[in-house]
Amino acid sequence: MDEKIDVGYEWPKQEKKKKRPEALIALSVFLILVLIGGIFLWSYNSIVNRSEQVHSAQAQIESNVQRKADLLPNLVKTVKAYARHEEKVFREVARLRAEALPSASGAGIAKTAALDGRLNGTIARLFAVAENYPDLKASEEFLQLQSQIEGAENRINITRMRYNDAVRAYNASIRRIPGRWIAEMMGWKPAQYFEAETLAKKPLKLEM
Repeated sequence: MDEKIDVGYEWPKQEKKKKRPEALIALSVFLILVLIGGIFLWSYNSIVNRSEQVHSAQAQIESNVQRKADLLPNLVKTVKAYARHEEKVFREVARLRAEALPSASGAGIAKTAALDGRLNGTIARLFAVAENYPDLKASEEFLQLQSQIEGAENRINITRMRYNDAVRAYNASIRRIPGRWIAEMMGWKPAQYFEAETLAKKPLKLEM
């Protein structure tokens, strides 16, 4: 019977490779940075989109206010044909019209709201003048202008609501975290709401 010979040497046992803790830490840090970066980009893009919605809605308001201002010359011309002695009112309308040309676009929402309020006051004065002239009130031109002005006013009211909704969403996005930090870094400020002047808060009524 053969006996095992002890040569006094043992083959080294292969140890299982252990994951290095440094690699796990680096991977965790990388994943956290990716997550933070993703949240930052998503928040940034969300704020930019809401800001663009505010600018778009403001442009629509300005366009509709300008459209209403563009109706003034024809309204004055129609009223003047029946009420030539109302020169004071016509001069005020002409001055407001001249002011509206450069101011209705890109002037800022506060100035646009103030301009819209003055337009409403001026149009109301013209319609008050027309109240004294039954033939004017019944004329086809006057009725068409009345309809166009009412349409412009309705469009302003709709776009004003859309604008204020867009402002509300934008302002909320830059108050929340991380949007607040992003807004501070980028210098973004809260947007202004479209607020009618005290004397012009009531809707323009053109019923004759």
